[in-house]
Amino acid sequence: MILVECIDTIVSSMSMDVNFEPGLSSQIVRSLILNDESSSFKDKKYPLLAMLMPVREKRGLGVYALIKIDRIIIATLTKSGDNTESVKDRYKTGGTFKDILYPCYYEFLDKLAWSGFIAESDPNALKHDKLDVPGAGGKGIDFIDSIEILNLEFNLVTQKICK
Repeated sequence: MILVECIDTIVSSMSMDVNFEPGLSSQIVRSLILNDESSSFKDKKYPLLAMLMPVREKRGLGVYALIKIDRIIIATLTKSGDNTESVKDRYKTGGTFKDILYPCYYEFLDKLAWSGFIAESDPNALKHDKLDVPGAGGKGIDFIDSIEILNLEFNLVTQKICK
């Protein structure tokens, strides 16, 4: 699917080194678990931008496709590696939301809007819902803080391979 290549190109161009994982929830979790076993990748899992699939493409609208992505998760490990840090501290300077997640969120939307792959060129005009999720995880699972982008819509304007 060309959308995966476009999003991969956008994430690769971000100033922060962000791991991009597209797929079904189970595939993304399996990939992250397998990467835990890799000494060269273990510390590169986060920050993570996961694009959950499937993704809807509406065709025949005068553009290549109207894209509707139900869920993108931007995640990082909680600062302390577990769920003991207060939520309030996560939003202060030095916290995961202020220093990692919000910069990733805004830069992703900015790079998407200015990529040339989509019709919209203003990141503030990209329709979506945003959720902050402090401290998810549990037994055998990484404790993460995340921002979820829900119901993201934009017009893809290219049929070319994006890379």
